Amino acid sequence: MAMQQRNRLVLRKNQKQQDGKQKAQDKSKQAGLFEFFKPKTKKAMTPEQKREFEANQFAMAILMPKEMIRKELQKHKEEAFEDLVKSMAKKFCVSRERMSARLAQLELIG
Repeated sequence: MAMQQRNRLVLRKNQKQQDGKQKAQDKSKQAGLFEFFKPKTKKAMTPEQKREFEANQFAMAILMPKEMIRKELQKHKEEAFEDLVKSMAKKFCVSRERMSARLAQLELIG
């Protein structure tokens, strides 16, 4: 009986540690998310990086047109940020990260 209780405590402790690690990873992802989409100075970009950056910008503009994003944003303006991004990402069939980046690129979020 004591062994089962100890095992449960260890499992709970491990689960809490995992939850804590996941939250830390999520926060670091959110903090660094927009850095990926900010262009570097032209001197710092290699031709390959420049092409990749331009391709990403083009893809975001096609998949998530500015006016459609604005209209959809009006429908969800009362939602919490995470819920907003989740629902809009689902509607536009993109990842949450890409949707967040597009909203930031259009300066619709801070």
